[in-house]
Amino acid sequence: MIEPATCVEQLRLGRVVIVPTDTVPGFVALPQQAEFIYQIKGRDPLKPLILLAAQIEDVRDCIEGWLDEWEVLARRGWPGPLTLVLPAGPGVPFQIHRGGGTVGVRIPAHPQTLTVLRETGPLASTSVNRSGEKALLNTAEIQRQFPRLPLLAGVYGGSGQASTVVLWQGEGWCVLRQGSFRL
Repeated sequence: MIEPATCVEQLRLGRVVIVPTDTVPGFVALPQQAEFIYQIKGRDPLKPLILLAAQIEDVRDCIEGWLDEWEVLARRGWPGPLTLVLPAGPGVPFQIHRGGGTVGVRIPAHPQTLTVLRETGPLASTSVNRSGEKALLNTAEIQRQFPRLPLLAGVYGGSGQASTVVLWQGEGWCVLRQGSFRL
């Protein structure tokens, strides 16, 4: 296990790192290095990733515009198990949104991961597992399947339930995946 400062160094070197969150552990990488997550996970190349951030101001930089309705829900659900899918800003790399025009954003409620995010800015992320399999929840399972990837020191496991994902549809929210957060 590595400490936050080493985790930041590894990310800046272009590596994928595994971090704990309040939901399920996640693969993270700098957005421009997101292709490595796809390779490691065996992820469908058309399926977008999300961005984890440390604060709302970081999220706003990734989004095209910012509406009051988004702010209200963000303040209610962050940090926590809520992913908002919003119009992607021009600075969000293709590796994240895959040409879909939207980006999922979340602020996790996990102190060590937030420490890293404060240093790196938003990171590309998805759950730790091989595509099509259940998310791995503890360090023993993770190390068995991904022995070469560094793990950020911290408590793993989270709630074990993926975040609630909601999409803004112009006049309201559409729930794409129900997690523990309720609208």
